[in-house]
Amino acid sequence: MAAPINPGSAKTFGREKWIFVPTIANTSAPTAVELTAVSALDISCYLFDDFGRPTKSTNQVTKNRRVCDTLQYQQIGITQYQGGELIAAMDPQAAALSNGKKAWEKFQSGATGYLVRRQAIDVNTDIAAGQFVDVVPVEIGPAMPGTSGDGETAEAAFMATYVVNAAPAWNKAVV
Repeated sequence: MAAPINPGSAKTFGREKWIFVPTIANTSAPTAVELTAVSALDISCYLFDDFGRPTKSTNQVTKNRRVCDTLQYQQIGITQYQGGELIAAMDPQAAALSNGKKAWEKFQSGATGYLVRRQAIDVNTDIAAGQFVDVVPVEIGPAMPGTSGDGETAEAAFMATYVVNAAPAWNKAVV
């Protein structure tokens, strides 16, 4: 018998890049040009770690029993992808289009695009062909300024609700 495979550890601490991209032509093959375009915004340093990352839930349903059945089995039901709350830094006193306001201006109700996540490569490294990313189609809902943290750790922030509005494309190669 062969020895078990140990894939090793792909660390994500400081190695999780999040980008908001307004347009991707093919989510199964996003391009480096799309992911680094002027219209894209790297939000890795805007997002607080407790923001609502995308999640999934899949129903496990019990099949209907027939009269002759003495055993019953399950099957996979509906899968639902959920968004959450983007909790991001902002400077309420910053000028329009400045770094302190870029994310706030981008994440207004009705905006659509893609949250793109790259893991296991230093967050400061640019996106490049051959890397792998997750592409999550989203629609942004209402945003509200507020704070993140309490007391001495409080920072100006905003919360923006987002929903996943189409099937995500997981672990796709950047071309």
